This record gives sequence, structure tokens and C-alpha cells, in this order.
Amino acid sequence: PKNWINRLMKDKYFRNKIRLRWNEIKGEKLNSVTLFIDQKSKELQFSQQKNFQQWPILNQKVYNNIQALGSFEAEVNYLKNYYQKRIIWLDSQFNSYIFD
Repeated sequence: PKNWINRLMKDKYFRNKIRLRWNEIKGEKLNSVTLFIDQKSKELQFSQQKNFQQWPILNQKVYNNIQALGSFEAEVNYLKNYYQKRIIWLDSQFNSYIFD
């Protein structure tokens, strides 16, 4: 299943198109996601408080969550931090010669 992406990445024209598109969108468009997360977390302040009053699970691992950070703010910060690290990693992949 993964072989098709490896074959595409051997094509220099395709790799260049990926790099060009990535560099076109990685700035303002991707940075706006963290602003969106902040906006939504503010909108959810009342709801998240009611949610965790009803179901006090902030300090518990539930289903597939990796960790229990103990607060809504910590969970939001974890999400933003993960997202920013992922963007840095993607940038290094798309702008490197890893597929050469």
C-alpha cells in the first residue's frame, strides 16, 4: 500500500510540485490554525466547564488519549504544541532531499 507514494517521490517533478505547494501554504494559512484553536477554546469555556463537572475525567486516561493533563487549558496547549511540531517536521520532510 505504501509503494505508490515511494514511486511518486522518485519523480523529481512531483517532489518539486509538493515543495512549491507546501511552501506556498505553510506560512499564514497554517499559522491560522493555532488562532482557530485559540478561538474555539474560548468559545468552549462554558461548555467544557459543564462537561467536566458532569464527567470529571480530566485526570484520567479515557479511551485512546495518550495522557491526562488535568485541565482543558493543558489539553489545548498540548494540541497546539503537537500541531506546531508536526508543521516543523513536515517542513523538514518537504524541503529536504530525503527522497533522492
